[in-house]
Amino acid sequence: MADSTCQVHDDIDSDLLEVFDNGAQHPEENQGRLYHQVAATPEGSRRVLMYLPFGAVLDHWKQDKHDVFQFVDNKTLCRHNLEGAYYIDAYTPTVTAMFRCQRSSCTRLKCTAHIRSKLSAAITRVVEVKGPYSLMITIPRLTDTELKTAYDVAEEAARHLQNTFDGVKCWGLIAVVEYHKSGTTEASANRAISSGQRTQYPYHLHIIVPVALEPGAQASHIATEANCFLRQHTDEHIYKGTLPMGDMRQERAAIAFKQKTSSVPYASMMHINELAKHLDHDAYLYDYLTKGMVAENYPRDEESTKDLLSKGNSRYKDSVAAVKRHQEINKLLGGRSTWYRASTLEKGNKSFFHVAEFQNEMKDKYRSLVSDNYRRREMSFHVSVSYKGITLDHKVTTKDLKKYLTLSAEEALSIIKEDVRQSLIARCVAIYNRQQVERALDAKPALGWYSRATVTYEALTTVYKHYNRAMKRTLYTLVSSYEGVIIESPPVAGALAV
Repeated sequence: MADSTCQVHDDIDSDLLEVFDNGAQHPEENQGRLYHQVAATPEGSRRVLMYLPFGAVLDHWKQDKHDVFQFVDNKTLCRHNLEGAYYIDAYTPTVTAMFRCQRSSCTRLKCTAHIRSKLSAAITRVVEVKGPYSLMITIPRLTDTELKTAYDVAEEAARHLQNTFDGVKCWGLIAVVEYHKSGTTEASANRAISSGQRTQYPYHLHIIVPVALEPGAQASHIATEANCFLRQHTDEHIYKGTLPMGDMRQERAAIAFKQKTSSVPYASMMHINELAKHLDHDAYLYDYLTKGMVAENYPRDEESTKDLLSKGNSRYKDSVAAVKRHQEINKLLGGRSTWYRASTLEKGNKSFFHVAEFQNEMKDKYRSLVSDNYRRREMSFHVSVSYKGITLDHKVTTKDLKKYLTLSAEEALSIIKEDVRQSLIARCVAIYNRQQVERALDAKPALGWYSRATVTYEALTTVYKHYNRAMKRTLYTLVSSYEGVIIESPPVAGALAV
């Protein structure tokens, strides 16, 4: 076994790290092919311990409660023709990498950097299924002891809306605590609170409530009532006159136009399509809720992190501190996660992330949704069909899967394949029929007025009337199916019945 102090590469490609992070099993549970030592290892070779999705594992150990693997990746195995080998030449290039863990308390940046995008995508899907509206609430300037109370007020606001308006269904809520500069550390937060100036208090609570509306229910009326309820009940249970609040309509308008600098309780309501149009993307629509989970100076996407991950880098230290601080204050909400708190208004303590039947048998509803979202993002394939010499192709992407949000990726895949196949066949038939009609028209030179460049259904019906009875029978099917127009019965006395 390798020495636990061995230097480990920590800037491995993020796609490789997804192996364990999106539904695959950890080493202790993996079902990879494990090769037991049945004979002495040949000289100059290394024994393969097991095969995992990323390659052939030659060594494995724990470091800081994380799995570290030394392995030969799949590309190298293929290049050297080593797939399935029991032993590998000692000089074969290897990779040593520490993989992301699933511990909620972990603050290692490689383990936490993707939490923001995963949670944002999961919330987006919940709103798509249980909305499509989202009530977005902010309760500002709180102390650590007031966070639970603020969550309870938001929950009561959702219940109030559901009980007050006909045709309104609130699924539940998810909340994240955000700290300001005055709350960067516990000590600075305590100083701000001790000052007694409510406008300097360190914490805000951001909440999202997925809302379904029946026809006739007005989103604007619901948002107005939500603001009235929040202002009244936060002042009654939390602020008690310590947070200045002016005219509600004026303050709502100022917030909407980003003209208000001081904080007040606020709620807005938006259709998810409107939000997607505003943000110009449709996958991670609630990043504003999750923005505090990873420090801004830590790359979220594919940027190089090698320099940042240097232990002597101050940006690294600041980012780790930000992650730890986020976990500290979100623990105060009293939820099961150190990153957020979520609940539903449904009876039976149902998970906020339980939105589809395929999750029924899975214990961790959030993780099952994250894993399914990952499989959906990875799905991209072509469906191709041919009909009488005509071939059409369609690329299926995640946008096609959006139609089937309550199905698993695999269930949606089988339906989409058949739907796309039938659609392509219909297009092939239509193209073939048009070609046949055009060939038939070209074979009638007497109709010199006909121009291929201006073929219309009306032109074809006119031509149809001039053919004799035998030709009409021949062209009937072709003409009737041109551009999808179907004639239910043969025409009478030369007239085309549509």
